Amino acid sequence: MPIMVINAPDDVAVESVRHLPRIEVLAVVNAPAALPENLSATPRKWAGSIPAASAEAWDAHLQKIRGEWERAI
Repeated sequence: MPIMVINAPDDVAVESVRHLPRIEVLAVVNAPAALPENLSATPRKWAGSIPAASAEAWDAHLQKIRGEWERAI
């Protein structure tokens, strides 16, 4: 399920969104300054690649646990 940020211009709009049957409101934030101006421009700190040695170790681990799963079936 996608999570969306909605800028409601007034309390009437907020209440309208709250009463939509297929919308689950997670939170209402009254301080718009707490949100970044452009959410898509926020850099991802975890983005990037891992070192080759870590990738090889991870691949070996995956092959091992896949083999264990196949033997258990």
